[in-house]
Amino acid sequence: MSLSRILLVDDEKKILKLLSGYFTEAGYTVHAVESGEEALTLFHRSIFDLVITDVVLKDKAGLDLLREMKEIHPAVQVIVITAYGSVADAVAAMKAGAFDYILKPFELEALLFLAQRAIEDSLIKEEIQYLRQMTASTDWAKRLVGRSPAILKIKKMIPVVAFTKSTILLQGETGTGKEVVAEAIHQASEERNRPLIKINCPAIPKDLLESELFGHVKGAFSGAFTSKKGKFELAHKSSIFLDEIGEIPIELQAKLLRVLQEKSFERVGGVEQIQVDTRIIAATNADLKKRVQDGSFRDDLYFRLNVVPVLIPP
Repeated sequence: MSLSRILLVDDEKKILKLLSGYFTEAGYTVHAVESGEEALTLFHRSIFDLVITDVVLKDKAGLDLLREMKEIHPAVQVIVITAYGSVADAVAAMKAGAFDYILKPFELEALLFLAQRAIEDSLIKEEIQYLRQMTASTDWAKRLVGRSPAILKIKKMIPVVAFTKSTILLQGETGTGKEVVAEAIHQASEERNRPLIKINCPAIPKDLLESELFGHVKGAFSGAFTSKKGKFELAHKSSIFLDEIGEIPIELQAKLLRVLQEKSFERVGGVEQIQVDTRIIAATNADLKKRVQDGSFRDDLYFRLNVVPVLIPP
């Protein structure tokens, strides 16, 4: 008997009752609703292995529902029921991330077979993700040498924070391996297949650092013959490592704070708001609390950076 949970969405009560009874008899836990809003409310509260929705609903389009569900839970499998011969709906559904679609009229056995395939595919992807996590865990752990309580604490912490979007502040003396720890966090995260973008803040002249971080538009300054993406844009859907964050000029700290608060910024010389989904891993060998006290580092930026503090032992 299957423990998989299916959410059925259709504004025709007869079809909903028929499908609900059929999948329940097949061993699935079924929740049936007649509108997109009901489906979203239930989707926010519960975890489903599969959603089956009609394209035409009384309160919203099934494809809009598909897109909204994918934003909430990108891995959810969705099968779309579409009108016979509606090729455009079928193509749109696949582009929006549907597992598959089935044309009306359809056989119940055909829909059941499709549902089984979708759930099996989801289980396979979960297993692959688990194996990747195990492999990544082994890879990053090899680089962290040491058995002291402080090092063991860091090793235990890495897989916990790696799968969150929390900002991390690595603190320690020069040469203690802050970059190694940053790389380990990235390798243990879901973004490991995307590059970890690194920038050594004091190594870049102050008048160029803003452009390096946030990019610039053509003509923004002398020599800007073309537009250029900054490090934050390159780190979209990944992580950025800001080494020696304490050396960032005070005039740039406000812009960095905005990225942390609003996940957006403008390129140098630009007006377009650029949205980024980036996790910041910052590192410093300086005492930022003292820098806050002497006015060379913003206290609100320090608060935003110090969400997950990690002390690297000497």
